Amino acid sequence: MLTRIAADGRLACVPFSAVVWASFLLRPRIWLHSLPTDIQSMAAPKTPAERRLTGWLGSLVLINTWDLVGIDLPYAYWVNPNRPPIPGTAGARGYKDFRFHARAFLKASVFGLVLINPAAVVIAAVPVAP
Repeated sequence: MLTRIAADGRLACVPFSAVVWASFLLRPRIWLHSLPTDIQSMAAPKTPAERRLTGWLGSLVLINTWDLVGIDLPYAYWVNPNRPPIPGTAGARGYKDFRFHARAFLKASVFGLVLINPAAVVIAAVPVAP
């Protein structure tokens, strides 16, 4: 059962990464809520369209470990705070705030333990047809 959960999780990381990276490259402001508070306070508020898109994309994705290791930490390492992807946030220290991402990972992991992991166990217990 644990092997299947791990395999399904790895399989889910590919489309998850594609959605997050593509959406961040095309419309970085929809992920504004996931960035440190100094960046959020420097950027203009999300438009109603950005809020709707955030909700839609957010409902599709929640893979905590991959989000931290495969997306957040590389992003924090490579982004140039002097040429940020979100207008009006130049010089924000939050772009290099690795602790922010680690804390967000821990919060999401607790949420996952309470809600998502039990659901994954139930799904994994369903027999697969040969």
